[in-house]
Amino acid sequence: MRADTQPHPASRPNCLLRIGVVALIALLTVVGAAHAQTQQKKDEEIPNRIKGPDGEEISDAECKKLKGATAPLERLARIEGAMSVRNLEMTYFSKPLYALTAKDFALLRILKPFCDGSPSELDKLVFDQVEKKVEEARNTRDNTINWINDSTKKLDAMPPSPEAIREVHNLWTEMENRRLEMLAADQRYFADYLTERRNELYAGKQAQPRVLISPFDPGPTIPPDAKE
Repeated sequence: MRADTQPHPASRPNCLLRIGVVALIALLTVVGAAHAQTQQKKDEEIPNRIKGPDGEEISDAECKKLKGATAPLERLARIEGAMSVRNLEMTYFSKPLYALTAKDFALLRILKPFCDGSPSELDKLVFDQVEKKVEEARNTRDNTINWINDSTKKLDAMPPSPEAIREVHNLWTEMENRRLEMLAADQRYFADYLTERRNELYAGKQAQPRVLISPFDPGPTIPPDAKE
């Protein structure tokens, strides 16, 4: 072999250096990709968070409370006039509507667009209307609850008498007229009370006992030997 075809002594270390640089780059690429995947997994495990109405931290775990609701908020918001008290039994945010507080509505205005990606201005308008109607229906129910409490106190104080029994029947009729101003549970409670109180009054000794006369009773007969 001719001398000018021999490899230069310094070319071998340069070749090894290039190989080492390529290997290092490849290693860094693999490590970087693994780190990115790990960070992405951590980011997926850590829930997104927002600030609540009082500045408290709220995670997207709260979004599950919006599932399984029975209250059609958009439809309720479009109701003209007052909302029926019976609608307060519908649920939203894992609560019946009558149990939602002003703070709950403030949180919902923030949480709903965060969870669903819906327009916040539209959600705010819906929640404003629903909150107003819920408050009106709640006030109506409160007035009816006060009427129930006053009626039970009045009836409890009445001794067994025809007047007390008439009062039971009058209250029952008024309860039926007010049925849309109370929850079904409220009506069941008052109906059970009236039934129990009526039975007590019928069983008790009345100050003015009633004499029940059948319209078909001809009265006492005259013995034949007493006739003229």
